[in-house]
Amino acid sequence: MIRVLSLETRTLPMRLRMPFRYGIVTLTELPHLFVRAQVEVGGRVATGVAADGLAPKWFTKDPHTTIAQDEAEMRAVIAAACAFAEQAAPAATVFDLWQAIYAEQSVWASNHGYPPLLWGFGVSLVERALIDAWCRATHTPFYQAVCANTLGIRLAAIHSDLGNREPDEFLPTAPLRSIIVRHTVGLSDPIDDADIAPHERLDDGLPHSLAANIRAYGLTHFKIKLSGDGEKDLARLYALAQVIESLCPSFAFTLDGNEQYHDVAAFQAAWSAIKQEPRLQSFLRHRCTATLP
Repeated sequence: MIRVLSLETRTLPMRLRMPFRYGIVTLTELPHLFVRAQVEVGGRVATGVAADGLAPKWFTKDPHTTIAQDEAEMRAVIAAACAFAEQAAPAATVFDLWQAIYAEQSVWASNHGYPPLLWGFGVSLVERALIDAWCRATHTPFYQAVCANTLGIRLAAIHSDLGNREPDEFLPTAPLRSIIVRHTVGLSDPIDDADIAPHERLDDGLPHSLAANIRAYGLTHFKIKLSGDGEKDLARLYALAQVIESLCPSFAFTLDGNEQYHDVAAFQAAWSAIKQEPRLQSFLRHRCTATLP
C-alpha cells in the first residue's frame, strides 16, 4: 500500500554556460524545479525526489506567449498534480496511484485549456518522485522494481494492444553497464572554434564548439536541430557534416524539426533538397531517422 503524505517544490535558478537555441527560443537561463514527496509505503515513510528544468516553448511552442507565461503554466500544472497526489486515496501500487492522479489532472486540465503534453509534464514529475520514494522504502533498485513489477505496472491500461505483456519482456536480462551519449546540436551552437567570436569565448576550460566537444568526449551520436528555413538548414547541415565526418570514423545522427516547418509541403521540399545534395550523400548514410515537424 502506498499513500502520499505531502509534496513540496523548490526551485534553483540556473544559467547555461552557453546559449542553446531550439525552435523559437534561445535559452540562456531557466529555473530547475525539484519535487520532494513524503510517502508512506507499507507503514514505512520514505522521501522521493524528482527534478526538471522549466524550459520555455518546450511543451507548447506558442509564439504568442511570453517566457513568464510559459513558466507560470508549467508551475500551474505541477502544482495541480501535487495537489491531486496529496488528495489521492491510498493505493495498492505506485501504478494505481499514478493512474488516479493522471485521471484527476486530465479532467482539471481540459477545463483550463492545458494541452496534454503540458499537463502530463506535471504528472510525470510527481510520478518520478513517487517511484523514487517506493524504491527507497523497499530498498529496491529501479531496474529490479520494473522487472519484478513491484510498481504494479499494467501495460494494457496504457495501450490495450499490449494485452498481458509484462515490463520485463521489453528489457535486457541485466542492466546495461554503459550507454551512448547523444549530443544535441543547437541552432546557435558554434560548429568549430573559428565560429566563436572573441567576446563569446568561454574561459571555463571545457569544450565550446561542436568540433571541440567531439575531440574531448569522443562523441559519435548527434541530434541536429533544424530551423524551418530549408536553405539555411541545408547549408548548416553541410557544414556540420564536414566536421563530423572528419572527426568521427563511425557516427549516427537524427534531425529534429522542433515543429519549425509549419506545413508538410515546406518540410518535404527541404528534405528533398537535403537528400539530393551530392555533398551530403556519404553523411546521409549514417542517419537514423528524420523527425517530422
